[in-house]
Amino acid sequence: MSERINKKLAEISSRNSMELKSEAVELSIIEDGEKLASNYFSKTDKLDSKIKGISSAVREAVSLISEAEKLASFMPKTITKIEGMAKELGVNPSNIKSLGELKIAFKDVKQYSEIKSNLNKLL
Repeated sequence: MSERINKKLAEISSRNSMELKSEAVELSIIEDGEKLASNYFSKTDKLDSKIKGISSAVREAVSLISEAEKLASFMPKTITKIEGMAKELGVNPSNIKSLGELKIAFKDVKQYSEIKSNLNKLL
């Protein structure tokens, strides 16, 4: 009888040991999942902060480009007036520094407008 009891005890012990091992594995997987989720949310929290900073910088850049575009809208008329006045006075327009700068600025604003269009896609 004691041999049967010993076998039963060994069987029960083996089952308990297997159940404990199974539970330990399950707990380990759960802990791994918790660590994974924690690391993920830590990274995305940092990412969210960076994205907010980038969005703010993009909005500011778009606003500055809009202001530059508004100023540039007056340039063609101003360029025409300066060229006309230069002709009337007999001055070579290429000798007028501000006229050259206005022409360069007016060309530049087109590039900024394209950049603005791309930046708006990020918002």
